[in-house]
Amino acid sequence: MNHIPSKSLLSRRASTLLTSLAIGLTSVAGHAADTTHAKPDETAHTEAAVLATEDHWEQAEGTGDLMYLEQLLIPEYRSVGFNGNVHAKADILAHATKNRDSDKGMKEIKAYLKAHPTGHTVVISGDVAIVSFYDQTLGPQKGVRSSDVFVYYNGGWHAAYSQHTEVGKS
Repeated sequence: MNHIPSKSLLSRRASTLLTSLAIGLTSVAGHAADTTHAKPDETAHTEAAVLATEDHWEQAEGTGDLMYLEQLLIPEYRSVGFNGNVHAKADILAHATKNRDSDKGMKEIKAYLKAHPTGHTVVISGDVAIVSFYDQTLGPQKGVRSSDVFVYYNGGWHAAYSQHTEVGKS
């Protein structure tokens, strides 16, 4: 895997599903992957591709797909929890490993998303994308739960950094 050009800027992600799912189930995405429709091309330089990457990430963590996570997360990836604790790429991979051969991880993700209706915003500037997930009752200006920073290189989006808050914590 090529190293990104010093854009390990703020290092998906990994919305430690607000502490209880701590190191791993990081995608507090309010958009679960829909397997009945064709999946968007994750290699495109578009909002749809970033969201498809988010969905795939969520699925990979929930099912323990380490191959996908290994290529998605840059080596310097960091997920910063609401309490300031940092989880590195190795932590995310270790947590996802626990979800192999089990449906427990996906059940936890689905239960969280059901209990916490979440909206999202996407901003793309050049080769950087920021996806923010927010509490729908508070909106995107007051209710941001987490944000994931992606960089686009080698034909795809790669997670560089995630930040999480206590908004909607329960």
